[in-house]
Amino acid sequence: MQSDLTNFLRYLGHTKSYTLKGIIVGLITGLVLFLVIPAQYNASVIIAAKESLYEIEGSNNASYGELQGRSIGPTVATFVYTVESPRTISKLLGSKATQANIRKIQKRITSRVLYPDPFVEIRLAANTPAQAEETLGQLIAIANAEQKEKVVAQTNERIAYLQKRLQNLYDPLQKQEIANLLRNEEMKAVDAGADPYVSIEIVDALYADDKRDFPQLPMLLGLFGFAGLLLALFIYHLRQAAK
Repeated sequence: MQSDLTNFLRYLGHTKSYTLKGIIVGLITGLVLFLVIPAQYNASVIIAAKESLYEIEGSNNASYGELQGRSIGPTVATFVYTVESPRTISKLLGSKATQANIRKIQKRITSRVLYPDPFVEIRLAANTPAQAEETLGQLIAIANAEQKEKVVAQTNERIAYLQKRLQNLYDPLQKQEIANLLRNEEMKAVDAGADPYVSIEIVDALYADDKRDFPQLPMLLGLFGFAGLLLALFIYHLRQAAK
């Protein structure tokens, strides 16, 4: 069999058959494209807010750290985000995620009647599902951290305002009322500093099948090229056996 394969390859090198040479070119091209083009997983991950429903919003090409949480009442916001390039994922994991440019490609507000549980959908393009989920976790952490800082700053401003009012009051009833408000704000500051203000968890992860750019090209070339090569080798072997 080895000698047949060697003779067959030598025959292909000297033959004038463009069909056989086309099969070889198709096989090589298909395999190269199949290996060079990386697999991309479109990971649709549903995020649920535990306490309140928040709409994560941001402008085009805004870093995820700039996104803000805003209550939107009795509706469900579905956002679909994608990364500028699949290769951005690997760069993002090795650098500051706040610098990652996220492009908003779709926004849909859906009635709570259809979806009773609030959720925010974020779709990422990544080389593996695990990479997409890890990246998403980083982005969520950034959004929560910045939202928490915002809440803490607002609470501290409120505390300073109440402290100033308390110093300028002489009526015992008013002082007691302001003191109670101040105590509540201080408790809010402690809670906001300890836990994320927008509590988000991954409740489900739906991964699409392994998808490749222009899948028909490498797979068809590789499949038909390999099948054609086996067929040509089989016919050549039969001809040699018939002699």
